[in-house]
Amino acid sequence: MQSTYDLSRVPYSRRRDALPATANALLAAGKLAATLARFTLGARSGASDAEAEQRAHRTARSLARQLGLAVHHVGQPHADAQLLVANHRSYLDPLALLHGGPCSLLAKAEVGSWPLVGAACRAAGTTFVQRERKESRSAARHALTVRAASGGRVALFPEGTTTAGPGCLPFRPGMFHAAAEANLAVQPVAIHAPSPEVAYVEGHHFGPHFLRLFRAPHVPMFVAWGPVLRGNDGAQLCAAAERWVDGALAELAAARPVVRR
Repeated sequence: MQSTYDLSRVPYSRRRDALPATANALLAAGKLAATLARFTLGARSGASDAEAEQRAHRTARSLARQLGLAVHHVGQPHADAQLLVANHRSYLDPLALLHGGPCSLLAKAEVGSWPLVGAACRAAGTTFVQRERKESRSAARHALTVRAASGGRVALFPEGTTTAGPGCLPFRPGMFHAAAEANLAVQPVAIHAPSPEVAYVEGHHFGPHFLRLFRAPHVPMFVAWGPVLRGNDGAQLCAAAERWVDGALAELAAARPVVRR
């Protein structure tokens, strides 16, 4: 970390739309469902990984606007980055990463069975993993490594679960060892939401959480893109990425964006 983030020039509006809060939430849910359905039905058979990633990127930016999710980027994905590793706050994190640029994602196998979301993830080229099975974890790492080495960009959340913060949980080293062996360029990413309501952790249920969160017409998130990391030692690569993300989260939390009412 070279300097403290200056978010004073990144204003976000806390608009008070004419719609009641409940109507805001229901409208957001309807837009989410419609967008995911269109994305899934519009998937082209035989599309390349790059085409699927680009389409997911465009859809993420459109969906963020529709939901009132204001994603502010501090920096950007590096052209050489092959593996993106980020802290995990909620189901909005993949949307925030895709908002920044094309990538494919790693998700737990259960997501594949979620209504609408699972089908949309498959259409976007998501790799699914059964975390409790060693064979599945190994296969997922191999698939992601091959995809990254062949010109794609893959993203994952090495904490392995969501957390309310303020920092991040220890990163799991598995994919970092694979990245070190394949000489992949790793870019750490810090995702920060000023509102604690964004966190989606154990005990929450998607429907009630989503409707409560999007009662507000505007939900800000900040995404800080770190330096590209390389190395032939997976443990050191993991530690460096975790250290950068943890430090960036602390600085983002300490910064104060301008609020315009």
